[in-house]
Amino acid sequence: MKTYAESFAARLKREEGQTIVEYGLVIGGISLVLITLFIVADLGQVFEDLITAIGDAMDGPEAAPE
Repeated sequence: MKTYAESFAARLKREEGQTIVEYGLVIGGISLVLITLFIVADLGQVFEDLITAIGDAMDGPEAAPE
């Protein structure tokens, strides 16, 4: 029968849950970078302009006044 210390050491060697935590940290880091870019570079305005341009392009050419 394993001792408590051997059992605990075996649990520390398992890496099943560590991968999920690592992915979570990477996603969190990327999110922080994107949020910082939105705040610092005012990318919100850039995206608003882009969405407006896409909306205008989807409306098609307006009829020319007669």
